Amino acid sequence: MRKTQFEKYGYEAGSLVTKIWDENAARLAESDVYLLGLKDAFHGHSSGARTVLGNNQKREKFKNILGVKSILIDDKSENWQEQVEHAVNGSQIKLKKVSWRMNSYVCEEFEFPNLIGAIVEPIIGEGGIRIVNPEFLKYLSGFDFPLIMDEIQCGLGRAGTFLASFGINANYYLFAKSLGGNVEKISAVLIEKSRYIREFPDLYSSTFANGGLAATIALETLAIIEKDDIIRIAHDKGEILARKLNSVRKKHPAVISEITGKGLMQGIRFCDFSKSNKIFFRCLYNENYLGLLFSAYLLLKHRVRILPSISSPNILRIEPSGYITNQEISKLESALEDLCWNIENNHMYEIFKPLMDNDLFTDNKGKIPKEGFMYTGIDEPSAGAEKVAIIAHFVYPDAELRALDKDLCKASDTGLRILFNRFQMLMQAKPFLLFSKNIMNGKIHFSFIALAVDSAELDKCIRQRKQGKINEKIQDAVNLARELGIKTVSLGAYTSIISNNGMALVESGDTRIITGNTLTAASGIIMLKREIQSHSTKNKINILGIIGASGNIGSILTLSLLESNISFRIIYLFGRNISKLQHMINGLPVKMLAGKNIQLKTEFDLSLLKRCNIIIAATNTNDPVIFPNHINQNKPVIISDLSIPRAVSEDVFEMGNVIPVNLASYIVLPEEPEFVMSSHTPKGTVFCCAAEAILNGLEPIECNLKGKISLEAVHEVTRLAEKYHFLTRLADVATSNPA
Repeated sequence: MRKTQFEKYGYEAGSLVTKIWDENAARLAESDVYLLGLKDAFHGHSSGARTVLGNNQKREKFKNILGVKSILIDDKSENWQEQVEHAVNGSQIKLKKVSWRMNSYVCEEFEFPNLIGAIVEPIIGEGGIRIVNPEFLKYLSGFDFPLIMDEIQCGLGRAGTFLASFGINANYYLFAKSLGGNVEKISAVLIEKSRYIREFPDLYSSTFANGGLAATIALETLAIIEKDDIIRIAHDKGEILARKLNSVRKKHPAVISEITGKGLMQGIRFCDFSKSNKIFFRCLYNENYLGLLFSAYLLLKHRVRILPSISSPNILRIEPSGYITNQEISKLESALEDLCWNIENNHMYEIFKPLMDNDLFTDNKGKIPKEGFMYTGIDEPSAGAEKVAIIAHFVYPDAELRALDKDLCKASDTGLRILFNRFQMLMQAKPFLLFSKNIMNGKIHFSFIALAVDSAELDKCIRQRKQGKINEKIQDAVNLARELGIKTVSLGAYTSIISNNGMALVESGDTRIITGNTLTAASGIIMLKREIQSHSTKNKINILGIIGASGNIGSILTLSLLESNISFRIIYLFGRNISKLQHMINGLPVKMLAGKNIQLKTEFDLSLLKRCNIIIAATNTNDPVIFPNHINQNKPVIISDLSIPRAVSEDVFEMGNVIPVNLASYIVLPEEPEFVMSSHTPKGTVFCCAAEAILNGLEPIECNLKGKISLEAVHEVTRLAEKYHFLTRLADVATSNPA
């Protein structure tokens, strides 16, 4: 090549051309190559197709494999032409060439396009079944770069014309899928003659290319399309289908926003449920699972099988056989009408019943939550409101599902557990916003961020030492709180335990993480002291047992009670790790025990609780661990259970000699008598972990509120809680239990 340059131009010019050749080669090697596509496109998962995949998450992870970058255009936007021009003008590289000017060879710059082509579907398929703007397609066909028309899903007559892009001149046409007659896998490309490179078959080969059987079936498929007039059938049946679907849409405009597509390729676009008060619809819509719910209902209830599109899973796609009957179209219409009617009338039980194995069970059907129903809306913050939140999980799923939606009260306990297990598997513990509500006369904007997982599953994770995966989800919840502008986020129930009292988490931006353990301890101490003082004059209340004594709350309760003026004779510290308990005893300040004749004993065996007349449970367990056989029946026994879920069985509290301390894990919320936080808290109360976040929103608490609880923090939180009347009515509220 270089010798030829010298012979053609002479030595001087040949030297210049050689230099420019090298410079241009270097520039081209360093330059990016671009392919233009659509923002909601799906062309497959091969390396090249991923380059122009509309789904950002799936595209970005593979973006460096091919070395081609994508420019994605929104053809729905009014400025689509401006977007294309910007893409074309912005994808130019400056190269050099040799020109003859003024009797000599000179070097000149010119712009060379590195936009190698555009690929589009005339009807978007997996991206949500919609017709691409025809003017946009015509505009693309006028450029020098090649236009690739992806007819794989919409071509071969499905849209009512052989090509869905009929009337648009493209340079390449792609076919596959239906070309194989649902028997063989085959793909084909039509190439404009002027762009076809005859040497290509010699340079490219494939294991599955030139398959005789696949090619024969493809030819037969094309023959059937022509012989049976499939194109006309798809057009006519498509009109009937569109008419039926739009009839349902007009009856239920609050459910279906649009019927899209063409021929026998149509989509059902549902309304936006992202801010709906229907909590389950809102959650599933925001996580792109609502289409799955609706398709499951249509299949299990009506035996109608239609699926969501892959990249827009809240849109149901309808792509039936060309031989679909009018009766089958009417069946689809009837099934869709039933679905929309149930959605519009809030018949959640009917919609979810197929996912409860049709709920043939009878246990507790019709049960109404005794404390009322939870708020499930998303309030805009009041002016000047401080944003706070709690992160928690499901504790009693059947009771909580009823509390979240009145219609689910029709379900049995067993049916609701089946439903929740499926919801739990689908969501994989992902956090979602349960509700946001203005409280405390608009001073606080309170949000509940829930993890889609229950205590039993979290307990299993702890025992199997898989806390890391759950911590990732808790961190995601913290990050969600930051995105929502929340300043204080508290950890409820197992989220505090699994995250090592918040120490395994990273505070995101200016969002502060607290655990709620400090106020829980303060509340427990105050209520226990009140109960002991009211009974100590009648009975000797001097032998204390603390279950979970080495835990964060259990250890601070021990310190606080030792610090108090209550005269204990023996304190039993129960726990799984005796050495840890002994280490805690060894670390007690000498002055705390000075002048007190107290025996501190570490124990594992809960049968020794029979010696105690005061029992505190502050442990993490999914099921009760304290039963009537653990309790002395011959003398009064004060019992305080700070565990969520409860560690003390209900049978214990029915014993005549047991004096229950009202559940100290929650407090009465001033000025909010109707507030329902969960299925297992009395109306007008909130968990201490939530109350601690609210308290910090009312007045910033300077001391550390995560990690190991300190006596200093307990004293400070107690002071502020009393200031805002959080502790004044602790004893007025009876213990609540969803069972």
